[in-house]
Amino acid sequence: MATYTVLEAVTWSGVWNDLAITLEFSAGAITPNEQQQYALDYFLVPNGQAQNPYGETGPWARSPAPPAVAPSGSTPVADGAGGLTWQDLNGAYGPAGSPSALAALATPGQTQPNLGALRPAQAALADRASAPANILAIGDSITEGVGASVVGNRWLNRLMTSLQSGLPSGAVGGFGYIPAYYNDVAEGAVEVWTFSGTTTPTQQGDYGLGMRAMLIDTTDTGTATITCSSIGLVFTPAMGAACTVSVVVDGGAPQTSTIAAGTISQVFTPTVDGDGPHTFTVGLTAGNAVFEGCYVYNGDESKGVRVFDGAKSGMQTSDFLAQVSTAGPAWINTAADVVLIALGTNDWRSGMTAATFQANLDSLISDVAAQINKPATYILVAFPQPGAPGQNGQTATWAQFLAAYYAAAAARTDTVVCDLGQRMYSYYVEGSDPLGLWWPTDGLYVHPSDKGHALVGAILSSFIAGELLGAREGMPVGGDAAWIAPTLVNAWANLGNGFGPVGYRKDSNGFVHLRGAVNSGTAGAIFTLPVGYRPGSSLICPVVSNDLFGEVRIVSGVVTAQVYSSTYVSLDGISFLAEA
Repeated sequence: MATYTVLEAVTWSGVWNDLAITLEFSAGAITPNEQQQYALDYFLVPNGQAQNPYGETGPWARSPAPPAVAPSGSTPVADGAGGLTWQDLNGAYGPAGSPSALAALATPGQTQPNLGALRPAQAALADRASAPANILAIGDSITEGVGASVVGNRWLNRLMTSLQSGLPSGAVGGFGYIPAYYNDVAEGAVEVWTFSGTTTPTQQGDYGLGMRAMLIDTTDTGTATITCSSIGLVFTPAMGAACTVSVVVDGGAPQTSTIAAGTISQVFTPTVDGDGPHTFTVGLTAGNAVFEGCYVYNGDESKGVRVFDGAKSGMQTSDFLAQVSTAGPAWINTAADVVLIALGTNDWRSGMTAATFQANLDSLISDVAAQINKPATYILVAFPQPGAPGQNGQTATWAQFLAAYYAAAAARTDTVVCDLGQRMYSYYVEGSDPLGLWWPTDGLYVHPSDKGHALVGAILSSFIAGELLGAREGMPVGGDAAWIAPTLVNAWANLGNGFGPVGYRKDSNGFVHLRGAVNSGTAGAIFTLPVGYRPGSSLICPVVSNDLFGEVRIVSGVVTAQVYSSTYVSLDGISFLAEA
């Protein structure tokens, strides 16, 4: 790690939820990107416990110790809220008076309080051998596959392959969803559907997953060869009138279906003779239609893991919000158990404020949830910092955008954040790409390479499947989180004398366990559990206190000695499912 000239002033008033942070950088001592990486290394941490890159928990010891006073020339900028903005001293990370990004990073939302939101995903995956587990991805060019050498190497396909093979269901597994056209996908990729006609079919950006549909009439046809056991072709009538769809499978007799006017994203399932590669030719015998794309099944019609591609290059949260009425029915068709929302790069690069981005995420999740209308897990996928600050006139730091992801998730009980910035480095922070994770061809280093796409797919596969693959967000693979030492209050102290210190931790099944014994305290709180480690309702827990009956209550996270002796109160044996 680089050597930084920095004044650290770290004060504690409890665990991570109550952490107060002040940083002051010496003018010119480190670059803005180094400042950002320094703060990321120290304060974006798993398990809700503050920890620096050396594994130390605060207050932190540094060697050599930082200076006792601000270095000469240091001119920190006040943020108007009693702290400092996360920016270089020339204001490159945001204007003075903007909310403190470090303050935002020290909120409970960053401690991932909603791991219970993974339950619908994991329940669906657990039942994959008898019912479909459906995953919908809404994203931009990174999700559509830019940077991958072929479509099959993009992270969405890597995720699909991992879940279909790593969680065997007895189903081979289809390709998920193929749009009528790809807006901007892998280098060298070949379109699955090809169109021809006397009127020249035109792209239609309002309908279907990812809004990549094709407007056709009776003179037009679309052809594709797809490996499947069955297929669902998706049409929306155009020009305010009904249309009649014609589909020829493997050169056989035309199969037709009339689709009523005013309907959206109607699925036509033609008869297919067995599994394997089949050639489909779609057209119209009457009317005009928007051909959106197709759902592809290969033994997974009634079971297995399906991943549906709803991405489109260049998209922002506002673009998807503007298409709710036309794209929404396509979301319904997926019957999603998991919704991945992998947006933010284009929002940030366009100059959108962090507040607007958070509001858009809130609305987008609500809109999708209203369309799907079933319990589902919503995962906000946050990629590493995508570009140099100020590159396109940004009004927010990437740290503020990252805080917006967490704030949007914290406002709901069905949403979590998969923060890829904790698992992949940013080219714009590191200044290099030693592992070859990024695609340099466009000069942006915001799109993963084949290797980077593979890493993203592997991370999301583990994140979604949770303990079904032996891992859970914020916990070591195959094990439980480390014990966390709370801040004791009301004169309570660890009993000592060979008895373990007070601590709490969450296991891989979401249960919180308390341990240790305290003494010397007075009536009232012993300590407070942070959000994400609390029971869903108040608890009364029988314990041992000075060889007699004792009672500990947990109300709104506050662990209180209700019936006790100050000689000692044991907390060993208290366990509960974390629901708040």
